[in-house]
Amino acid sequence: MKLLKIMLGCIKKKIIYVILFIIFSIFSMYLLTYIPIVISYGINHIMGNNDSIYFLDEVLKNINDIKIYLVIICLILLLMQGVICLLNYLKSRVKDKFIQKFQYELKHNIFYHIQELTYTSFYNNSVADLVQKASSDINKLVSFIDKQLIFFVDLFLLVIFIGLRLFKIHYLFLILIFFISLLIIVRSVWYFKKCSPFLNKLIDVSNKAYEKLEDNYRNVKFIKLNNLEEKTVKDFDEIADENKKYMDLKYYYDDKYYSFVMFVSMINSPLNFILGAVLLAAGEITLPIMLVVFDYSAKIINQFSEFHHVLEEFNDFIISYKRISNLVNLTIEDNKIKRITLNNYDIEFTNVTITLGDKVILKDLNFKINENEKVLIVGKTGSGKTILFKTLIGFYDYSGSITIGGVEIKEMNRKNIREYVCMILQDSYIYSKTIRDNIKVLDQYIPDNFMINLSKEFMLHDDIINLKEGYNTMLGSHGIKLSKGQNQRLILTRSFVKPKKIMIFDDSFSAIDNKNKKVILKDLLTKKDNFTKIIVTYDILNAPLFDKVLYINNGKVKVGTHNTLINSDKTYKKIYDIASDKVGDSYE
Repeated sequence: MKLLKIMLGCIKKKIIYVILFIIFSIFSMYLLTYIPIVISYGINHIMGNNDSIYFLDEVLKNINDIKIYLVIICLILLLMQGVICLLNYLKSRVKDKFIQKFQYELKHNIFYHIQELTYTSFYNNSVADLVQKASSDINKLVSFIDKQLIFFVDLFLLVIFIGLRLFKIHYLFLILIFFISLLIIVRSVWYFKKCSPFLNKLIDVSNKAYEKLEDNYRNVKFIKLNNLEEKTVKDFDEIADENKKYMDLKYYYDDKYYSFVMFVSMINSPLNFILGAVLLAAGEITLPIMLVVFDYSAKIINQFSEFHHVLEEFNDFIISYKRISNLVNLTIEDNKIKRITLNNYDIEFTNVTITLGDKVILKDLNFKINENEKVLIVGKTGSGKTILFKTLIGFYDYSGSITIGGVEIKEMNRKNIREYVCMILQDSYIYSKTIRDNIKVLDQYIPDNFMINLSKEFMLHDDIINLKEGYNTMLGSHGIKLSKGQNQRLILTRSFVKPKKIMIFDDSFSAIDNKNKKVILKDLLTKKDNFTKIIVTYDILNAPLFDKVLYINNGKVKVGTHNTLINSDKTYKKIYDIASDKVGDSYE
């Protein structure tokens, strides 16, 4: 229902195009169905039969020369056909304009909605699939409306105009055409019901085949290095065989459907001829009127013979509609809460428990991080370090109290929180633009010398100037031109273009080599600046450099200085001692 309201809202904004389209369609179809009447009128007058069309009677009443009469009739027909062509052109232009603007509005609405979804929604894999397919699904919705808008409007008007005229000619013709059209509709529904169960599977299998080809192209080196060619071919053959099975089924039902429609179309003309001959013999119609009936009958049957295509595309439309509908019904972040200005930036957790689904991740959290403190968060992989601070910035729900500057974050707009808190993830997104564009993404107006100085602080500048294009180097998809360590240094540089009052580094140094890591951390931790620095890591060796350490173990958090924890927590001491004895460069 929500998606329907969005679509109707998009249509409402462009309702003038819809009105113009309907007006042009009405006049176009009226004239199209009137042409056989004019032809019949001309032939009847040539044959000496009585027939009357008011405006033609007025034009032709004083013309006795048969040649002039025929010329005028032909000119009238040419004029009508010219007007029809003009109306169809205008109808097509208006429709194209409407579709273009409707698609823009719909994509804009859906895209805006996706940006406002809660992080929990994105955490769900099925939602990620919905988001990934959103663009193609919107295209399918719009494509269905685009293709079927003319079909349904023309069919409706054709049935109305032809139905009224056939009823006026003789009701038996109307009954015959109705019966033949009904046969085609019933057969189309049968075709749809038979095909729809495996048509969706055919689409899925085709997509799998395409994905398989994509994987093979991208991973050809891995396949060859591990001699997986035979297995790869076998896997692809299985998908191809399944695809062939469904294609064979489709061809089978296609043959049955088209042979039936062809048979009905072939008997349509003889049946109309027989009925027309009987009525002609009875003097109820004239021969030219039979020509009108044949023309109308052909138009109606041809239109209904396309009905199964409508049902096929309607099936795709429904699938896409359901997916987009599920997407727009997801919860968005609350933007109604007013913006709050903080007086200080102390962070405090009081009796906080964080649960994902039915699983308790962290419980009974009680600690405080003072403004401008340097804090280390340590714990083994999967202990909940990242979840702890994703909760702080509004990604996850919690019980208890979390405050920043004494303000409960539940009372803050999520965007408001992120004005004060910057969380630098180890897998932050790299745009497939230049290095310059990636660094300046938060503020494109910073001067180049500021950008270069930042790059030097994070040991990135020398690497960049060694590249042929320097800061203008295009990074490609996911920063493929740079190593993982270089990408992390680029992300760190970018985040300090506009540093926030609370800077959280979530394993942001994991891929950086030890030499550069030492320099960056030393500079970061010794520099006198006005913001809180929180570093989340599994690397415990840096603990002595921080004002405070939060050690996460078994869903609980222990807080203190490094020395306090060494003396009070045996597990913490054991982990630190093991890390201190490891082979490799020292981090101290």
